[in-house]
Amino acid sequence: MGRPSVFSTSIGNEICARIMEGESLRSICQDDHMPGQRTVFEWLDNDAHENFRSRYAHARTRATEVFEDEIIDVARSATPEDANARRLQVDALKWVMSKRAPKVYGDKVTQELSGPDGGPIEVKGGGVSGLLNAALQEDGSNSG
Repeated sequence: MGRPSVFSTSIGNEICARIMEGESLRSICQDDHMPGQRTVFEWLDNDAHENFRSRYAHARTRATEVFEDEIIDVARSATPEDANARRLQVDALKWVMSKRAPKVYGDKVTQELSGPDGGPIEVKGGGVSGLLNAALQEDGSNSG
């Protein structure tokens, strides 16, 4: 029996459930009863399967919660001998989490603006009133 190529709700449900449990699509598609990755991508691109697309996206986001628990388990089970390998696992999971759920797990970026040597920013031209005065002087309406 070949791999399925026609979308079915039961296969879509299994894919989403396994994704939500933290399994990769690549791993899921290696099972004989599952379609290949290319087929799944075609389903995701097909507007006829909008419900599957939505559930798949939701499952990928929810998988970040599984990864969060996995990070804790990996860190707790680390030994001095395998600490570097465990750190790599944790870093990979954190990276995926930051991309899938950036509002929750992404790095918060803030910017501060300052003038020379960390001092205040100097505003030249007097702001709006300065621009207005300059325009009036150029027009000749503010001579007096």
